Amino acid sequence: MLETRYDLRALLRAATLYYEHSLTQADIAKDMGVSRPLISKYLAEARRIGLVRIEIVDPFARDKAPLELKLATVLGLAHVRIFMGEDSDLEMRGLAAELAAELRELALPPKSVVLLSSGQTMYSVVLTDLFPKLPGVTLVPSVGGQREMEPWFQTNEIVGMMARRTGATAVPIYAPAMPSRSLMRTLLKEPDFQEVQALWGRADAALLAIGAPLRARDSVTSVIPVENPMFDHAVGDVSLNFFDHEGRILEFPGSDHLVHTGADTLRRVPKRIGIARGEIKATSILAAARNGLINCLITDARTARAVIDVAGDDA
Repeated sequence: MLETRYDLRALLRAATLYYEHSLTQADIAKDMGVSRPLISKYLAEARRIGLVRIEIVDPFARDKAPLELKLATVLGLAHVRIFMGEDSDLEMRGLAAELAAELRELALPPKSVVLLSSGQTMYSVVLTDLFPKLPGVTLVPSVGGQREMEPWFQTNEIVGMMARRTGATAVPIYAPAMPSRSLMRTLLKEPDFQEVQALWGRADAALLAIGAPLRARDSVTSVIPVENPMFDHAVGDVSLNFFDHEGRILEFPGSDHLVHTGADTLRRVPKRIGIARGEIKATSILAAARNGLINCLITDARTARAVIDVAGDDA
């Protein structure tokens, strides 16, 4: 028997008139001789106890699993999650919900270490506040400080925001992304920086925004010498690890003293979750998967189909 403090017959009558006969709450109140606010409470209670069950039929849901499987196969990834909605206003929340589901499935225990990169998509996803609690988990930036004022360049801020929302502990990096060689030598002797490097080396998971082809970006961090012709071949990056179409890591002046989680270190992280949206990143995603910087992907349906098309063209 369903348990409720209200008369069950009254709940049933109100729900039947509202959901099956399409009467307004005012009409139902008149019919039952009670107030309209009480009818509103009846309807809410009917849903709470399971007397009424509302089903939302997602027209895109039946395509989700096949598309995820196809994309995972094309990219050679262990796991893919795709937000299937077509509403651009809901896209970031959709991506965040998929990432939150991945984190819940991962079930990180206390003392786990998670790396976070910078990037517009990463920043926007963290803003949604949809993530599960991560008590005892340590969050660490995968990139040092950048000069730009836009919040998506500030990895310490992204990590701090995520920590506040999840109950995790943030460990910031107090160093620029590209220090001078002399400053880099000093940093390597600093206990705080040594702690960050140690955390990079034993990370359990990484949340990594995948950058678009460099020449297609609206803004690029000023620590990167973009005038170097090498960047004409950069189809994307993960934590300032730039790569070409085949996924080969590109070296450039200063890349040997960047403050970031290097490609070799990232590849040793057991769970490397790439996050990307936009058809312009199709080649970037494909190359990031080829070079092993990610082994899981969160994206949207349009981007997923674009990646599959690009992979087919490359075959």
